[in-house]
Amino acid sequence: MNGPSASKLIPKTLLLVLLLFSTLLQAQTLVRPVHDLAGQLLFFYDADNRLTLNDLLAKEQAFIPLDGDLNLGYQPGTAWLKFTLTNQYDRAYEGWLEVRPAHLDHVTLYQPVGKDQWRVEVQGDNSRWAHRSVQHRTSVFELRLEAGETRTWYLQIQTTSNLAASLRIWEPEAMTRHLGREMLMMGGFLMAALLLALINAMQSVVMRERIYGIYAAYLMALALFLSMTEGIAHFLLAWDQPLRAEPWISLLHSLLILLTWWLLRDLVQLQRHHPRLDRFLWLFHGLLLTLGVLAILGGWDAWLKPWLWQVFVLQVFFNLLLAIWLAVRGNRAARFYLLAFGPLMLAALVTIFGLLGLIQLKFWNNALSIAGSLVHMVLMQLTVNDRVYAAKRAYEKARDQALNLALEEEQKAGLDQQQFLRRVAHEFRTPLAAILSANELLSVTGGKNPELQAKSLEHQRQSLDKLMQLVDKALQLENFERLQWRRDAAQVECRPLVQKVLAQLQPLIQQRQAQVEQEVSGRLAGDPQLLETLLLQLLDNALRHNPPGRTLRIDGQALPGLYRLMVWDNGVGIPVTDQQRIFGKFQRGVEVTEPGLGMGLYVAERIARLHGGQLLLESEPGQGSCFIVELPDVPPEQQKKRSEA
Repeated sequence: MNGPSASKLIPKTLLLVLLLFSTLLQAQTLVRPVHDLAGQLLFFYDADNRLTLNDLLAKEQAFIPLDGDLNLGYQPGTAWLKFTLTNQYDRAYEGWLEVRPAHLDHVTLYQPVGKDQWRVEVQGDNSRWAHRSVQHRTSVFELRLEAGETRTWYLQIQTTSNLAASLRIWEPEAMTRHLGREMLMMGGFLMAALLLALINAMQSVVMRERIYGIYAAYLMALALFLSMTEGIAHFLLAWDQPLRAEPWISLLHSLLILLTWWLLRDLVQLQRHHPRLDRFLWLFHGLLLTLGVLAILGGWDAWLKPWLWQVFVLQVFFNLLLAIWLAVRGNRAARFYLLAFGPLMLAALVTIFGLLGLIQLKFWNNALSIAGSLVHMVLMQLTVNDRVYAAKRAYEKARDQALNLALEEEQKAGLDQQQFLRRVAHEFRTPLAAILSANELLSVTGGKNPELQAKSLEHQRQSLDKLMQLVDKALQLENFERLQWRRDAAQVECRPLVQKVLAQLQPLIQQRQAQVEQEVSGRLAGDPQLLETLLLQLLDNALRHNPPGRTLRIDGQALPGLYRLMVWDNGVGIPVTDQQRIFGKFQRGVEVTEPGLGMGLYVAERIARLHGGQLLLESEPGQGSCFIVELPDVPPEQQKKRSEA
């Protein structure tokens, strides 16, 4: 499965966003005439929230000039603004005063209507949206000046959010055109976010990819967060009711911090590559979300919000540094993450610094946030798709490799089966021929020669014994291939085990006229039956390849952490090129003349590995061979517990 080409989609995406952003800028420049009051305001800060307008009028000199827009950061007091306008035209002037941002709690305008008389109008997101004189997501007040008139207004701002405000005076028709374009832009952004969230939620179900679900939740939280901060939620959810948006904004803020981290975590697969760091950061973000929820339930969200913004700033820098570090180490998803989050983080940092009072908020900040979010959503979608398609490609590659490996194993099993059948047929041919010859001899003599009859029967018995040995070995291999052996852990005395195996091999020892020397002590750890089989295979192999009348030697001793058992023979030796091959299934030395199926060393080596040990070989041509078994002093299960401890 091939994903979309980033090299083709990214330029088109950037072009689309550039067109949207240029349209937005056009909306800001075509809506003339508009008058920005930045730099023309007088300011007074009431830290105790006790003063009324009459108190302020009594000490008019307390107002000081404000450089730019109001931006105090998160402060608990009340901000008073004073501005004076003069109508220089010969006709009455009617304009609209817009106060941003939308999430200010209480915005109260005092308009003079006579001597010492004021008309008071209250807006803000804690007032009813439907009762506003100009129904817009921000606070908008109607102003009127007669020809040549000069008038002074007072604006009172109280909020639990950032104490910041930007003021502009619009001509009604110009603002109406501007509001239409702005709402179209905001609505388009929210619809795009919700549509992408729905598509990703469906993809997470259909494709069973969790990252699509995380991104869908992230888009939903981002859309709700912006709709709350920009006042759209008030219009949609509480048309005729006051809306205290701050707790919801704080909750969504905490959730966005968690989802931003979770998205990065799954994109770069941090839990796979750096599990300790992943566990620590999960704990940190989970604790942060818990504290956010508790603070909101306890009514402490006003105290929490500035800390959340600062944590978000730290998270932005940390995520950037982590993504840069992973990108340098070759993580492809981290590079896409940097590309996708770059525009959003730039816009977010400008907004955050403004909310914290570090820079002046301007009207174009909103445009920058929307444009950055649009670019981010599109690039982030490409990043998620690339991550999923990369995982699919890796899965398909692993599946193809597994299929190829299974095919190779099946072909190898078929060749092994053919080799086994050929070898069994060859090995069975000799004893069967001997039995047939003895039967023919008995049929000719008719039992008249008792001595000849006894020899024939002995030959048949020996041939049948050989057939039984071959059948036992074949069944023994089948048991191993089907994993029907148990590993009953026990401490096995080595000397009695050697004596038991030598007793079983006594007929072969006598036949080969072999002398067996042994010096064994201590205990072996493992399954008694399997250990007996291992030793039986090694001694049987040594006896069959040892010249008649020569000596075999068995040594066994306990060493620190393991038990070492060695079996020496004086055979022809094994070339270096064959020393690894002979441990394979149905494999035998090139110079071997003794009959056999080539399974003894294979079975012995498998038993050693089942016990967590190994079977080694030291041999030189003409110098004999030494097979060395090294087994741990505890069974594999206890080894695992010991290593974990």
